[in-house]
Amino acid sequence: MKKASILISVVLAALMALAFVGCGKKTSQTPADSTQGSKALVVYFSVNDDTAKVADTIASATGADTFEIKAKEAYKDEDVDFTKQDSRAAKEQADDKARPEIDGEVKEWDSYDTIFVGYPIWMNKAPKILDTFMETYDFTDKTVVPFATSADGADIGETAKELQTAAGDKGTWLDGKVLDANVTEEDITAWMTELGLDLGTAAPVDATDVSDEAESETSALSEAESTTAA
Repeated sequence: MKKASILISVVLAALMALAFVGCGKKTSQTPADSTQGSKALVVYFSVNDDTAKVADTIASATGADTFEIKAKEAYKDEDVDFTKQDSRAAKEQADDKARPEIDGEVKEWDSYDTIFVGYPIWMNKAPKILDTFMETYDFTDKTVVPFATSADGADIGETAKELQTAAGDKGTWLDGKVLDANVTEEDITAWMTELGLDLGTAAPVDATDVSDEAESETSALSEAESTTAA
């Protein structure tokens, strides 16, 4: 009888631990899925925050996760002064071989079906760090939606096509567009309808944090299993 009471107590403790894990913070294990099972990621590079604002709005409207492309050597204000031909960004944009290093990486890249790619337009091109990103990841079987911001009202032009080439012409690339920093979620939803995308509205997460959060839940689950076995 005493053994039975101890066994029941252990089982109850294990169930409570599992319930606690299930009620924890939402992570990639509860992905931002659409009604059609698609998982989206907004990848963006931003220096003056305009592209970041658009990326956040897209994430909120679609439930996509986010990943900010950050240069290993951060850009300073003087680096993006295009009135000076010898500024860092101006020299990079003039050099077809320039590939600035990226700090960090996308966790669980293969789990994403739809990739939004955002960037400011510099000298009628996407920043060279976008080429670095395109050449780093495999876009096979991905649906890619480019978007851009422009301080001088430039159109997206050939920038998306150039990025598609940098990605090895892999994936299905949809029509991109230049978006204003103050674009609304309603505007994004209308754009998704035009593109024929239905990505749902699940809460977005930062793709750079996915791994650590998943490890926390796995650890809690392991502890519960150990208690049951004891």
